Amino acid sequence: MALAEAGRIIREGGLVAFPTETVYGLGGDAMNPESSKKIYAAKGRPSDNPLIVHISEPPYIFPCFPTRFHKDIRKGTWKGKRGESEDKREGP
Repeated sequence: MALAEAGRIIREGGLVAFPTETVYGLGGDAMNPESSKKIYAAKGRPSDNPLIVHISEPPYIFPCFPTRFHKDIRKGTWKGKRGESEDKREGP
């Protein structure tokens, strides 16, 4: 039941805390700019320090990156920077 509740909170734009191997993580909807802003604020993290995005299935990676990277991601040959700032990302 806790996982379903966490999913609901994230879908509604909220944040959830979760344990990892070494620390606790703070999670939200990576495709929701307001969730990202909440994470930066809660952590006191500088906005130029990118967040890590975890995905559950490979196809879900594509909305996280501009379309110009999709071909290389599919081929597994993308060697460039993995992170893109929110303002550079094309719409989902």
